[in-house]
Amino acid sequence: MEVPYNLHFEPSCEEVVLIAPGSSGGMKQSLIRAVFERAVEQRLTVLAFDYPYYYRGDEQPSSQLREEVEAMAEATDLLSEAGAKSLHIIGKSLGGVVASILLRHTRQMEREADKLGEITEPDGPWSSLSDRVRLTVMGFVMPDITIEDLAAYRVDIIQGQFDRFANVMDIRDMLDNADRPDIGVTEVVGADHSFRDSSGDDIYVQAAVNLIEW
Repeated sequence: MEVPYNLHFEPSCEEVVLIAPGSSGGMKQSLIRAVFERAVEQRLTVLAFDYPYYYRGDEQPSSQLREEVEAMAEATDLLSEAGAKSLHIIGKSLGGVVASILLRHTRQMEREADKLGEITEPDGPWSSLSDRVRLTVMGFVMPDITIEDLAAYRVDIIQGQFDRFANVMDIRDMLDNADRPDIGVTEVVGADHSFRDSSGDDIYVQAAVNLIEW
């Protein structure tokens, strides 16, 4: 990969984990470090990466998140070499948005392949594998992530009580309207969008990480 990444390889694991950071802090953010460490404790192959704009020192992501989606796709390709049966993407805020775009694109390619009667994988090692890819969003951003983007995928959402981008009630209403009762939403009481308290301390990070289903 052309951007910095941190990879821990665990031989013979059934599932590999890709951690996509939020818009600031990159892999150094306390939440991302905590998720990575927990995945290692679970004896899973795990990769965390930085976005190209963050690595360059730019303040904003690329137009329509093209570079960020490409970086995530490259990361999934790298993880595919581990030979695991399934992929678990854990996206913090922007990471969830980028993952939703990548999954939507993968689903579209999958449908096009079905129409053409193709049996080959049309767009990378995880294509045509909707049942083998799942997503955990830590800090759901409305309306940047839509339920339509997440069709056919298993999704879990972990949200701070005082998240400025969406509260749990609004997310649950959206899921009810979309008839997606299978998507779990769990609230971290007292936490903001980055699972901090009102003074900015990361006291809810471990509580959020404990809610991830491995």
